Amino acid sequence: MGEIDLEKLLICLNQCITALFGRDQIGHSYLMGVQSVEDLHFAWFHRIIPLLQEYFYNDGQKLKAVLGDFVRKLDWD
Repeated sequence: MGEIDLEKLLICLNQCITALFGRDQIGHSYLMGVQSVEDLHFAWFHRIIPLLQEYFYNDGQKLKAVLGDFVRKLDWD
């Protein structure tokens, strides 16, 4: 998908989830069919974030920990 490497995105996100919480990981099916930034935006906010909220029982601090580490770790170069 253009400039965004979805495989790398998923690998980095899963590494953060595992490193911080040893929890389940997000499967590739959540990003299947993503062909544009708009598709990614939809998948992120309507599939992945709700799943992470469920993983962490709506604990905002845990969600921030995963997403904060994920964003810091992700390097698009």
